[in-house]
Amino acid sequence: MKRITILLLLVSSLVYSQKKRSTKVGSVTKEEVQMASYEKDTTANALVLYEHANTYLSERDNLDFKTDYYHRIKLFDRKSFHRATIKIRLYQKEKSKGIEAYSYNIEDGVVKKTKLVAKEIYKKQLDQNWKEVVFTIPNINKGTVIEYQYSVVTPYLSIDDWYFQSDIPKLESDFSISYLGNYKYNSRLIGFQKFSKNEQKVEKRCVNIPGVGYGNCANFYYGMQDVPAFKEEDYMLSKENFLSRISFDLISITNTDGRIKKYTQTWKDADMSIKDDFLDGQTSKKKFFFKNLPKPILEITNPLEKAEKIYQYIQNRFAWDGRYWTQKRINLKEVFEERNGSVDAINLSLYNSLKAANIESYIVMIATRNRGMPTRLYPITTDFNYVIVKAVVGNKTYFLDATDKFLPFGQIPLRSLNGEGRVLDFIKGSYWEEIQPAVKTSTKIRVNIAMDENVVFTGNISVEKKGYHAIDTRRDLSKMGEDDYLENLENTSVDYEIEDYKVQNLNNLNESLLETLKLESDEGAVSSDKILVNPFLFYRFSENPFKLKTRNYPVDFGYPTRYTYIISLKIPKEYKVTKKPETVGFKLPNNGGMFLLRVGEVKDGTITLNYRYQIKKRIFSTEEYHYLKEFLNKIIKIQASHIELEKI
Repeated sequence: MKRITILLLLVSSLVYSQKKRSTKVGSVTKEEVQMASYEKDTTANALVLYEHANTYLSERDNLDFKTDYYHRIKLFDRKSFHRATIKIRLYQKEKSKGIEAYSYNIEDGVVKKTKLVAKEIYKKQLDQNWKEVVFTIPNINKGTVIEYQYSVVTPYLSIDDWYFQSDIPKLESDFSISYLGNYKYNSRLIGFQKFSKNEQKVEKRCVNIPGVGYGNCANFYYGMQDVPAFKEEDYMLSKENFLSRISFDLISITNTDGRIKKYTQTWKDADMSIKDDFLDGQTSKKKFFFKNLPKPILEITNPLEKAEKIYQYIQNRFAWDGRYWTQKRINLKEVFEERNGSVDAINLSLYNSLKAANIESYIVMIATRNRGMPTRLYPITTDFNYVIVKAVVGNKTYFLDATDKFLPFGQIPLRSLNGEGRVLDFIKGSYWEEIQPAVKTSTKIRVNIAMDENVVFTGNISVEKKGYHAIDTRRDLSKMGEDDYLENLENTSVDYEIEDYKVQNLNNLNESLLETLKLESDEGAVSSDKILVNPFLFYRFSENPFKLKTRNYPVDFGYPTRYTYIISLKIPKEYKVTKKPETVGFKLPNNGGMFLLRVGEVKDGTITLNYRYQIKKRIFSTEEYHYLKEFLNKIIKIQASHIELEKI
């Protein structure tokens, strides 16, 4: 006990020194309360004036990590009032302390300060692991400044990420941390914002441990200023990939006797841990599936045909319950009998079935698009939340996911296209590989339409869809039904009523989806001698999804895509073409895409127009964003143009 007491006394100097760095309430100025808007972002409904988190070992809490939080926020309008409700999430043995909060308003020319009373602080249990402390700061109005502080004490060694960036701008955001030198962490800066403060200091001989000697202390100070609000836009991966933050991962702790306890494994160790612990030893069940797979499938001699049949069998046998990688105990024999399960259960069944048929296959661990991308620096198994299968047939790679009834062989859900996956090879060694769909995505449209002397348009459209375009349509038809699908098509894509509709290869997933539509306009004769006809009557861009002046994170379409559109318009002899779109073509830099429009002359009373639009790559950098935005603006302008007809 004496040794422990001495250690606490010696460590107290470190604790006290770091504790002094914590920010306390009482820093609000009258100028802040009078602020009407933020000149660098006048659209912001709130502004973080200052925030600080300070993490250190707390002497009063058995040297557990304690983080003192401080926030000062300006609320410009009613849309920001929800920020006055603070929720502190606590895991298991974690506890909160020292909650203190105030609101500041201008009344009769002076600043009025209103304090949160203790009885307005509530606690509730969310589930068996998580609880929440909630309080709402009183007297909130337009222009209010809120200021609050609290502390969280945790017995756990993990350090929460500190987010320098959020959905509102920040004038200044700081994070500081201090821990004993025998703790070793990896730190990572995520996002595109730069530090205004980045100080790392090792205090030599800061702690004297009796019987061991002097130890060092690690102190870190990070800060950012004038951090812009993070604004989400279409075609992006999870914002967790781009929000500027500092992240810590525990590597090891060196005990007083010199022994090192490692918390971060090598990738080889992590791969085996995934196999034995997280996949629950269910990667070696091929004997069971060999006995239970239909014998005619196993007797197929063509390897690709056999692999496709196995995939279709698993795909049709199981129903996905909506869960991803559960990281819980699973029993594939039970799942096989019950015919439903999570992603890991279904795709592990697929993996074992392929192995039973002597098809080269591997488990692939990935993170879905709504998650942060896994780090490759060192293993963090919790970065992964999804399992797919890699099959190799005839030296060609196919990535497979049997959870979706609409996926053809070799295609995985869009949710799974999140860069690279970890291919688990337990014999030769695991590796990273980019996840790519086997089927290219495209839509080809052929339109034949005629106008009669009464200005009634009739015609036919044939559509061929491949890849994700075909998958999306098959899913829409299944969920919506044909009537609702066609009504939606009329409302969003076609300027005419659809009189008849036929679809081919609806259930033949490995073939192109073919649609045939019969169209008729609902307008009759017009009094004007001039008629404007928009030839782009199918799959027009309604608006540009890219609206930001600058975008500090890449555009990720998920996959390349191509549209081909051909229309032949038959004109009655009573009319002539007086104006038409011009032939034009343009490209994106770095071979990123192209648009080509060709407009022919009137021949035998028919004018033909065709265009090809292609996005050739999945990801566009922040530097390419402007070009992509202008590329789509040009296409939208072209698709708003008309063919002008005049009565002879």
